[in-house]
Amino acid sequence: SGDLWDVESAVDHLVNLGWADPQKVGCMGWSQGGYISAFVGLHSDKFQAVSVGAGISDWYTCHISSDDPDFTRDYLSSSPFRDRTLYEKTAPISNLANAKTPMLIQHGSDDQLVPLSNATELYRGLKEMKIPVELFIFPGMQHAITRPRENHAVMHQNLNWFSHYLLGEKLKLE
Repeated sequence: SGDLWDVESAVDHLVNLGWADPQKVGCMGWSQGGYISAFVGLHSDKFQAVSVGAGISDWYTCHISSDDPDFTRDYLSSSPFRDRTLYEKTAPISNLANAKTPMLIQHGSDDQLVPLSNATELYRGLKEMKIPVELFIFPGMQHAITRPRENHAVMHQNLNWFSHYLLGEKLKLE
């Protein structure tokens, strides 16, 4: 939750400098950046759109399905079987009931570090809350974007997503 304070204070600073329009702020990231994007999208009202790339939406889901469960235990300093409270407090999806921010979710089908279940859980939750959301699953892709074609597709989708939600252009996702 400390990342939220950092991101929000950075946005406030840029707005105060006159460098950012508070009505046209988006957030995107991949991996840890995807986690932060999901968190700010579900816990802040400063963003008009976010893009979540291979991000953790629920630490518990990640812990039980990741090929590296030590990561979550080390990152959060505990196992969810010993301290579920911290896992819930720091999970983006913990604030799903208050969701308002449109989200683009991008994930590799073969991601074993942050398994696809994180993306589908977030997608289904946002759909149920009637929040604008799109999910793109890249066949055969693992956690990192390693192929130029995938990189191009990810960036093209992000450009269209933010052009629509921040600039009012027609949404043209492919």
